[in-house]
Amino acid sequence: MIQEIFVVEDEPELIDVLKDKFKKDTDIRLKHVLSDDLGKRLLDIPSFILINEDKLVSLDIFKLCEIIRNSEDNSATPVVAVCSNLSFEHERELLGSGVHSCVNRPFDGNNLYFMLKNIVSLMLINRGISPLTKLPR
Repeated sequence: MIQEIFVVEDEPELIDVLKDKFKKDTDIRLKHVLSDDLGKRLLDIPSFILINEDKLVSLDIFKLCEIIRNSEDNSATPVVAVCSNLSFEHERELLGSGVHSCVNRPFDGNNLYFMLKNIVSLMLINRGISPLTKLPR
């Protein structure tokens, strides 16, 4: 089953870094999504959303998180933010708005690759466990 990761940024930067890392992974597909288009694209129900805060022009990250969390089908979709604001207050605000994890710049592309791959893997494992019996389906 192919897992889609939405990379939300108005100026392509992060998508270019990650395309090279994920080119051998046939089970994961990266999709570049502009911030203005996120609301419409959420109908595709992505497995994962990665937001590049530094490359947002139209909407800020807090508005994007509100759109994601208000979407019934995507309210539990994992969201990771990449940002250059290193303050604890900003990170706390992001986590409070529904971001599951923050990656601060500068970051290592390999570390980000493995983090995303591990989260997708964990999601697949959890989907295979019955909530009633806690056993594999």
